[in-house]
Amino acid sequence: MSASAWAAALDELEREVERAEHLAATSAVEHLADWVPPTGIGPLPHHLVARARLLADRQQAVIARLAPLLHDTRQRLQVSRRIGGATTKPAPPVYVDVTA
Repeated sequence: MSASAWAAALDELEREVERAEHLAATSAVEHLADWVPPTGIGPLPHHLVARARLLADRQQAVIARLAPLLHDTRQRLQVSRRIGGATTKPAPPVYVDVTA
């Protein structure tokens, strides 16, 4: 039972890694849910260790690709805010207080 449960957990993790790789490659924006390790299925079977290590390596590669993208996005946002603040004026009031 634990081998098939671990295989299913790794299948799910692999789908999430593939999704993250796609998002990193296309600079698309989409929420990725946190992966929750399975509980109650025992230790990882020896024959799945290599697959789990490969998935961990792929995750680290995606993280490494995302770091510069996040930095670039942060810089663009800061520039956008500076330009917006320097080139726009506050909106005029849109009502008149007749009770004052």
